[in-house]
Parts: sequence; structure tokens; C-alpha cells
Amino acid sequence: MRTDIFLCILSVLILIYHWTDPRYPFSETIVNGLGNSLSTEAKFLGRSAISNSGDSFSSILDIFGFLIFIFFGVIGSFHSLSKEYQTRTKVSLVLMIVVLFGIFFTFPVMGVRNIVPFRWPAFIYTTFVLFFGIGIIKTTSTINGRFRKAAFISILLIIFSFFMITNSMANMDSPIYGKSFNQKLIWTESELGMCVKLNNSYDDIILTDAQTVSNIFQIYLSRDRIGEYAVTPEGTLDWERTANRMLIWRKISLDRPIRVQYVPKLLLGPSFKHALDNNYHAIYDSGYARTYLGVKRI
Repeated sequence: MRTDIFLCILSVLILIYHWTDPRYPFSETIVNGLGNSLSTEAKFLGRSAISNSGDSFSSILDIFGFLIFIFFGVIGSFHSLSKEYQTRTKVSLVLMIVVLFGIFFTFPVMGVRNIVPFRWPAFIYTTFVLFFGIGIIKTTSTINGRFRKAAFISILLIIFSFFMITNSMANMDSPIYGKSFNQKLIWTESELGMCVKLNNSYDDIILTDAQTVSNIFQIYLSRDRIGEYAVTPEGTLDWERTANRMLIWRKISLDRPIRVQYVPKLLLGPSFKHALDNNYHAIYDSGYARTYLGVKRI
């Protein structure tokens, strides 16, 4: 057997083994996401299950950098497709970008949210940035005077730096866009200590938000018996499935959204804590987090 074929087969086998490793829940995550997509009714522009954190002026600013990127990219694409500058390579790249953009945005618009991998933008934007650069160059060439060109480029650099680097996707803890729009991916020592004690003393399933499940229990503590808050297909909490369970509530969920299953941003707010206080027993309080044990149904 040729060496290159042997190495390819070996790489595929190692990759499959890694995907099926129970300590790395890749296959389980993909299968669960596919199951949710197939079992949930697809609705046109079905955004009700994505977030209840509300829309604000901050959300417009959050995508403004993306709109700038698209604006200059479209200019560069049209310039590359003109008869004077058109080549087979440019046409192929533009066609590929259009197809990738279409697949990436068409399924979410139709309500199917889990069919498109989140890694797709890496392939789209790294190619589209070539036409983005062409668009900036051609736009700058329409300005007369070296001083005006320098001023225009300087302003563009400032705008790009602000809106493309400090948005909530690039900086999850950025305070620019407000607490109600950003998740907080920082855990205090008291929260970690509580999770360690629960992991060592409780053998049944513990429910909490997706970030705590992944980063703290699965990666840091290597725990398998852990789950996320149950949600309905409409994106609301399913109290029937969380009754008689142990739950971890974090104080940051009062004014910051969390991620739960296929809902990337869910704002629990004070009502969630009130429901826990009225229907569950608080058995541990770390100051920034609290553990509840369910005793009856909501």
C-alpha cells in the first residue's frame, strides 16, 4: 500500500475515533442538533426560539461591522465581474461565495437553524475578504487628493477596528453593547468550588446552562452525567422536564442571556429565580451561584 494512502486511512480512523470518544461529545451534539431540526416545525423567519433578550439599538451596532464588510465586498465583486477585469478565477470565487452565503443564510431564514455548521463563515469570509480589499481600493481611487485619501483610509480603519473587533461575537465580555446582549464566559472561584463539590458528592444528572455544562463539567471536571435546562420547541423553558432535578442557577442570568441547547441567547431574568425559590429547595449558595433540588412540579 502506498504511504500517502496509508496515512490518509490512518488519519480518517483517528478522526472517527476522536469523534466517537465519549469524552469529546462531537457526535452526540451533531445527532441531537439534527434531531431537533427534524422534530421541530420549520417556520419562515422563525426567530422566536433564538432569543428573548429583546432587540435594541445595540443589536444594530453589533452587525454594523458585518454590513460594512458586505458593502465593500459587493463593490469588489462587481468590479471583478466587469468585462475589463473579469477572469475565470474571479468568476469561480464569486460564484462559490454566492452559493455559500445562500446556503448559510437560506436555511436559518426558513427556520431550520441546526443544519448549517457554525464553521462555515470561516470559509466564506476568508475568501470574501479578497473582494472586500478590492472594494476598498477602488472606492479610495475615486477620491482626489492624497490628503483626502489618507483621511478616508484612516477613518475606515478606525471604524473597522471599532465595529469588527469590539462586537459581541469577537469579544463576548465587551461592555459596549450592554449586559442584556452579551453572555458572560467567566466563572468566579466560588462558582467553581460549588461545581467541584457537587461533582464529588452528587451522582445523578445536574442541569445548568450550556456554557457551564461544556466548559466546567465536561471539560474541567470530565463529568458525563450533566445536562442543560430543558426547553420547548418554541424556545421557552420546559418545567415539566426539569422537575425533581438538581439545577445550578447563576446570578449573571438575571441580566445576561445564557445559551441553552438550540437557543443561543435566552434571558432567564428574575422570574426564573422566583420560580426556583418557590418550587425548589436551595441547598447550596456560593454568592454568585445557587444549587436547587426539585421537590415538586411547577
